[in-house]
Amino acid sequence: MSINNTHLAAHELSIDPARIAFLRFVLEGYDGLAMLSTLDEKSGRVVLRYCPDVADEVTALLTDLRPLLGSPILVEQQQA
Repeated sequence: MSINNTHLAAHELSIDPARIAFLRFVLEGYDGLAMLSTLDEKSGRVVLRYCPDVADEVTALLTDLRPLLGSPILVEQQQA
């Protein structure tokens, strides 16, 4: 299966590396809200890809989880 990334928005984040699995677990509970890919597990760089229609929900979730993710830093945000 191939995913066309031209229709997805993305947040590239730097989080506490020990919290990557936690974030993945939380996103699984939101049933397809966003896909998490690890770019560098040692530095905690991850990317969240999601449909632009749910951008507000993704942003709200990241805001709520901020204290639990080791103060994530937004490295880059891409809009579809």
